[in-house]
Amino acid sequence: MRADYEIERAANAKGGPEASRLVRPRLSSILVQRVRLAELRREGAIDDDVFHALEQELDFAELAASPPGRLEIEEG
Repeated sequence: MRADYEIERAANAKGGPEASRLVRPRLSSILVQRVRLAELRREGAIDDDVFHALEQELDFAELAASPPGRLEIEEG
């Protein structure tokens, strides 16, 4: 998955109409997934470990889909 994110990130870095046309729908999709993930956690359908693992995948997906400079990874 990380390789896929790196490819998507590289495509966004190049810019152009193709990349900008896809950013908004991709970020909207990630937001919908985040909302559903929170619902599953609230309903008790998934435990905290699963929630955090999936949340991290969504973080990487959002980073990959975002234009360069919009988001950065901070370790800590």
